[in-house]
Amino acid sequence: AAAAENNMIFAQNQHKEGGPDVQSADYLENRQELYKHRVTKFGENASSTLGTGLNLATDLWRASRAVEAQRLATKLVFRCNRIHGPDHRLSAAAKSTLAKIKLRFVSIKYVHSGWAQLRALRYEESGELRICPIKTPRGLEYEKSCLVGPTCYRPIFGTPIICHGMEDSPRLNGKIGDLRKQGKNKNTFEVHFEDKDIEPCLVRSRNVRILFEIPDKEDE
Repeated sequence: AAAAENNMIFAQNQHKEGGPDVQSADYLENRQELYKHRVTKFGENASSTLGTGLNLATDLWRASRAVEAQRLATKLVFRCNRIHGPDHRLSAAAKSTLAKIKLRFVSIKYVHSGWAQLRALRYEESGELRICPIKTPRGLEYEKSCLVGPTCYRPIFGTPIICHGMEDSPRLNGKIGDLRKQGKNKNTFEVHFEDKDIEPCLVRSRNVRILFEIPDKEDE
């Protein structure tokens, strides 16, 4: 039954070139409905529900909705470990999914070779961003890293950010969202906020800061 439901969802959302269009609002809505259905029918701790939730988290991440994806994946890691233990295949899959979603990337423009994508590690106290090559072996990130100033990089689309220093729209300071598009002005991004009462808007690059850890919601 679970496989039949998945096949139905994919059949309804085949991209015209032959694959599911994860950017499609209809596709994501159907995936969310499938997850809700599994929660209602089998419970949030059932293996089929957890697996569907992990697929949904990945789809949200691919659709540049990383804040939502990371929140869901974090909950699923906790549930998988609690129900199945840390060594179960679902627990390992949940941990891997969350680790993938939590990666942050930026684009850097080199004078002679154009744009390149690198991994963002963290901000230092100086306000500079520490970056390293994407394929740096685990454990060697710091040794292979360097620091860049705020005008030297651009977060890639889908990056979770927090707004700051917005004198014209102070109500947006501290608000969390995802970068979705480049504005007509290359120094602006269209931000979609987690707070759905706030309409998406253009924010200058100097007013966004990459969010490496997403804080718990106040109502959770």
